[in-house]
Amino acid sequence: MLGPSLDFEISRVGHQAFTAELQKLGFSQGKNLQLDYRRTDQGMDLAVAAARELVAAKTNVIVAVGPEISLRAALAPNAGLPIVILASITIP
Repeated sequence: MLGPSLDFEISRVGHQAFTAELQKLGFSQGKNLQLDYRRTDQGMDLAVAAARELVAAKTNVIVAVGPEISLRAALAPNAGLPIVILASITIP
């Protein structure tokens, strides 16, 4: 997964909701699911590096969470992996 820091409440709540839905579908962390989270809120270079780490780890799918930088980072390695986009829009 690529997204903003889980230190941000909106990111943490979204991550918890996503993993709860996966559990409802029968996926359990450590049994038939491994979620590795990488931050994308420290600039594009680090976000792309995070995406490349996931590709190097033989990830089956990349989940891009949140703002546009997450999606751009997920697309950067051009590894042919499926990408799931979980968009978040915040209106002040």
